[in-house]
Amino acid sequence: MVLFLFSIINFVENEFTHLGSVALSYSNGSHNSEITGNLFDDNSASAIVIGDWTLEKTDTLEKYPQNINITNNLLKRQSVEYKTPVVSVYQTQNVIIDHNDISDSPCSAISCGWGWGR
Repeated sequence: MVLFLFSIINFVENEFTHLGSVALSYSNGSHNSEITGNLFDDNSASAIVIGDWTLEKTDTLEKYPQNINITNNLLKRQSVEYKTPVVSVYQTQNVIIDHNDISDSPCSAISCGWGWGR
């Protein structure tokens, strides 16, 4: 599921299982949201992706994902086909990743803060 340019969309106590790509992606321009108490199990790529690597150094702050909390989730058997980080956070402002249980990952658990910055 990919969400673009939104504010205040929360995912609380859901199950994201057996999906063929990224389970949940908050794209650039996403603001003021929570991903809390969810189960992510046996998905082909990352469980959670915040932003992307395409932002330019000259882009305005509004384009950066901001004020997103990722807390108390269970993330197991992610990236079973595409070998991506379980949680990828690109260029963002005020993202909190706290008290998540990540297990059985073939790649990095959490990758934060990078982009090409052309």
